[in-house]
This record gives sequence, structure tokens and C-alpha cells, in this order.
Amino acid sequence: MLALICMVSGRLDDAAVHFQKSYEFCTDSAYGSESAQTCHDYGSLLMVRGNHGDREKAISMVDQGLWLTEELGMDNLKGSFRDQRAQAEQFATR
Repeated sequence: MLALICMVSGRLDDAAVHFQKSYEFCTDSAYGSESAQTCHDYGSLLMVRGNHGDREKAISMVDQGLWLTEELGMDNLKGSFRDQRAQAEQFATR
């Protein structure tokens, strides 16, 4: 939640720190669906922020999230991840 609040208030670096902590917590705790949602939101943030290294990290987050949605049968997020993957590929060419 803190990451999203920071993101919408324009504090993108703070949001990235919170997303990273959330991702680590969710993966360490084996919270698959929460991890997938974090990957989605974190990937979006990284594409918006656009700092050095964000492109690669965004693609990694999107790919991880897409894999999780397929493994967990989260059809509601699968399409969103596919759209996000296409955006990440466009982001990669900038």
C-alpha cells in the first residue's frame, strides 16, 4: 500500500523501495498471488520512472508476474501482463 501511495503522489524513488521490499516479502513468504500483483505494479512504476536500469528490471518484473499468473491460473491478470509486456518492449526501444 505504501508503494502505491508514494507512486500516485509522485515519490517514485520511495515507491520503488517499497515495491522492492514488498516483492521480497511476498516471494520469501510464498505469497504467489500477492507477488504477481506486486510484479505488475512495480513493473508499471519502473516504466514510468525510467531511471538507469529500470528497463531491464521492468521487463524482469513483468516476465516474473506473467509466469506467476500462468502457474497460479490468475486469468484476470494474465491479459494485463501481456499488455504490460508489449509496453515494456516499446519502453526497451526508447
